[in-house]
Amino acid sequence: MLDAWEHLPDIPLTLVGAGPLLAQVRRRAAGPNLRHVTVTGELSHEKVLEMIGRAGMLIFPSVCYEGLPCVALEALAAGVPVVASDIGTQAEVVADGVSGLLFKAGDATALVRTARMLQGSPELAARLAKGARRDFASRYSADRSYDRLVDVYKSVGAT
Repeated sequence: MLDAWEHLPDIPLTLVGAGPLLAQVRRRAAGPNLRHVTVTGELSHEKVLEMIGRAGMLIFPSVCYEGLPCVALEALAAGVPVVASDIGTQAEVVADGVSGLLFKAGDATALVRTARMLQGSPELAARLAKGARRDFASRYSADRSYDRLVDVYKSVGAT
């Protein structure tokens, strides 16, 4: 992601979270080509949700296969388009062109192109924001999850 953001000086980026690479990420983000990148470290869940709600997009650039990425669901619930790598559950959670955009995993150039496309088109951003909220409600809301769970119980004969 930082390789991509060196080519996106007009799009501010906030990296949230902690982990074994935090010090390395902070050093890299302090470089001259990444002054528009802020690294917060770990924040409370409440603060993260607040930040997601104000974001123009959520970037989920994982090159690893993930479980169900809660942060992506939280962004969709907030009506924030998700830009995600095209592998694993990321590619299932993000409906490309509906609730966000997918790019080739590990390809910084593709991430630059995708982020710039979303940032440069208010119409696309508005359509994806509406689609994100609608997609979350139809696939992941509490009511929808409950209905699906009941369907599973019924299918195995539990009543």
